[in-house]
Amino acid sequence: PPSVTVITHMGIEVPQENSGCPPGSDYSHCTSACAQPSCQEPAGPGGPCHLPCVEGCVCAPGLVLSGDKCVPLSECVIPLR
Repeated sequence: PPSVTVITHMGIEVPQENSGCPPGSDYSHCTSACAQPSCQEPAGPGGPCHLPCVEGCVCAPGLVLSGDKCVPLSECVIPLR
């Protein structure tokens, strides 16, 4: 896919790539290093995240992580214990 360059408010050119991110997610240069909301923990991990941000894929608003893809919470299948 083509690469798009975004110029930040500080005038820094940042290439935006979505290669390798699953459908329903976007690449971010600075996303939380803590676990994001998932089918097992729809609200995300409790408490604040004190880790520095990392580059990676993040699910779009309204979607949660299910394995290696982002899905609506209504599509989560949680095995019974």
